[in-house]
Amino acid sequence: MKKRIAHFIETDVPGGAETMLLTLCERTRSDSVEPVVIHFNHPFFLEECSKRGLEQIVISNNKLFKKTALLPFFAIQFASILVKNRIDVVHSHLFGPIVGASLGAFIARKKHLGTLHDTYMIEEKPKRIKLLELASRLGTKLICVSQTMERFYRSEGSFQVNAITTIYNSVPKPTLSQNAQHVDPNQKDAPFIFFTSGRLVKLKRIQDLISAGAELKKQSTNFKILIAGSGPEENYLNQLVEDGHLEDVITFLGYRTDINELLSCSDVYVQCSETEGLSMSILEAMSLGLPCIVSDVGANHEMVVPSENGYLYPTGDVTGLAKHMLNIMKDQKLKHQLGKGSLSKFNETFAYEKMCHNYLLEYGDLPET
Repeated sequence: MKKRIAHFIETDVPGGAETMLLTLCERTRSDSVEPVVIHFNHPFFLEECSKRGLEQIVISNNKLFKKTALLPFFAIQFASILVKNRIDVVHSHLFGPIVGASLGAFIARKKHLGTLHDTYMIEEKPKRIKLLELASRLGTKLICVSQTMERFYRSEGSFQVNAITTIYNSVPKPTLSQNAQHVDPNQKDAPFIFFTSGRLVKLKRIQDLISAGAELKKQSTNFKILIAGSGPEENYLNQLVEDGHLEDVITFLGYRTDINELLSCSDVYVQCSETEGLSMSILEAMSLGLPCIVSDVGANHEMVVPSENGYLYPTGDVTGLAKHMLNIMKDQKLKHQLGKGSLSKFNETFAYEKMCHNYLLEYGDLPET
């Protein structure tokens, strides 16, 4: 009989955690594992689960889930759902679902794992760590997506040694469309492409990349900065580009579903965030052998090693960012060396098969070796 693994999430905007959940469901589905997605009638998951052939359980009303005082009532409802649908293991993603599902899984006597994809919920309100401590006491196994994150949670709360572990996030090896165009670095006058992707929100600090582009333009105009994504900062950022007369070197691509193809056409991946868990975008770039220039936040230093596969710079240091961009742009040999380092580090540390294997161990579907 198949082991039914319920992946529970509550979300408004699809991002790294949501993508990881869906691909993990697809890659762990087998003769012995049947993934099920539980969500609050979210259009993104309705469409994606249908497209991928994943079973889904829709909770039509999230009012009990939204207020801490009402969580005991949600727990009773959630426990009933687990029992009715013959769920064997619950895997919750992100802070809210982990806390919300912990009591329900305890009532239903189901194994419960919770993957913490970031730290900002606790950074914003440190007292929230008490809710994770309670979830742990109820039997929830907490999974962090980086060692940096695990150290953070252990320092902020009181947990048993085996209550938290790290399983690195990953992305599947990309399958590029036949139409993907690879830029030939030897092509005469081919512009050097810097690429970034993500939600256009304040935390991503896209304005730093725009400012770095202005610095680069003083040295050369034979480059392009491509920015994929949409969000509330879009008008503000477009205005910065217009005010700086940078339209010839900076292009906003909007929301895209062909990120791998865009990465394959790029020379360097750049990320300027002021906070990160384990960035899926950086992993995507590494999997395609791109050098990465990223802010030194979260677990970025676990992925990017200076002079090995890219560079780190202090958040907000536009001059430092521009310097690293210029150095790689001027040195094709360095670019290829760093790109090879990215692919090697991805294969050694962040291979997708390794992540799936470790989660299957936690589900109890594989014998420990």
